[in-house]
Amino acid sequence: MTMLKGELIVALEDGNVTLGIGDSIILRGSMHDLRNDQSTPATFVYTSFPLLVSNA
Repeated sequence: MTMLKGELIVALEDGNVTLGIGDSIILRGSMHDLRNDQSTPATFVYTSFPLLVSNA
């Protein structure tokens, strides 16, 4: 996830992280929530890939 405009708070299992323009975060298998506490919209790019499971 990469912020393009505005600011978001990412609530993680062990605390919150604030993302601003240009900031990125990788959320691998963690519980998370996104929150915009600002009065202006936040725009971001979020890419999700399926979990790869080995059949070995």
